[in-house]
Amino acid sequence: MDWGKNIMMWQEFNDLRLDCLKAASTAKNEIISITERLEVLAENEPDEQTIKARHKRRSLREDVADYEHDARVFEYKIKHIEMVIAHESI
Repeated sequence: MDWGKNIMMWQEFNDLRLDCLKAASTAKNEIISITERLEVLAENEPDEQTIKARHKRRSLREDVADYEHDARVFEYKIKHIEMVIAHESI
């Protein structure tokens, strides 16, 4: 592979990894916010708003798992490219 192409791929994968980590962090913060809101809503009888909040929190947890998985995949690809670059420089 071309050295310049490897560097560009490394940058692209690193940017994608960072995007995934940022999205996961944002979703985690949203989960915390929803959990705090649910504590207030729990004082009342469960209603439609409580049910929607629980569903949203569950959905966000799944999203966090997906984002973190994608970030690990990009980390693997980054490590692979780093090994290719190291091997080519020998």
